[in-house]
Amino acid sequence: MIPKVYIVFHLFLILSAVLNAQDMKVVGDLRARTSLGLVKGITKKLEVFGELELGMEQNISKLGKLHLESGLSYSLLNFLTADAKYRFTENRKNYSQTYKYTHMFAIAMEAKHKHKRLKSYLRIQYQNIDEDIFSFDGMANNHNLIKTRVRFKYNLKGLKMTPFLSTEVYGIVGINNFNATKLKTIGGVGWDFSKHDDLKIYYRNDKELSHYLPFCYHTMGCSYTYKF
Repeated sequence: MIPKVYIVFHLFLILSAVLNAQDMKVVGDLRARTSLGLVKGITKKLEVFGELELGMEQNISKLGKLHLESGLSYSLLNFLTADAKYRFTENRKNYSQTYKYTHMFAIAMEAKHKHKRLKSYLRIQYQNIDEDIFSFDGMANNHNLIKTRVRFKYNLKGLKMTPFLSTEVYGIVGINNFNATKLKTIGGVGWDFSKHDDLKIYYRNDKELSHYLPFCYHTMGCSYTYKF
């Protein structure tokens, strides 16, 4: 069973973000994300996966982000899964024509619990992000992140629609501290057309936690995953 303390912690952060009267930087931009994923079962417990995602910005007129991701997922127990993955990202810098390139390596553990039609998940992920790791100029910027995510899915009776809601806290790990920097909240609906096809439509909100006049981004997204 997922520890209740994690769920309470995430709900507290959501309420704090909603009720916080702090001024925020206005981002007058419509953003969108579209992703295509593949999942291949190797054994009953081991899967390999890959994903291509495009992020559009400036009212969905220009490409803002491209990422390619691949990794392995292994079922340790009926309720516990471990992941290891690599992601390459090309990201536009502050609406300019300049892009930065990052390489992310991550490991994660996710526990799940089912109660009637409600499924709940807790994921803890450690990741290292390096900017221009292969540039050999000695100026690469890298940092370590811990991300904790609580996610809920509810299976509607008689329908293939599955509403879901998740909240995730990003934190930079230092030598002697942990600094929460961002709260990401996603809500949407998924459709399982068959045992192979999975489609999701969602809304995503990203809010900075540790900056004066923090940014708040609003994004619409669509993802499709094919499992075989």
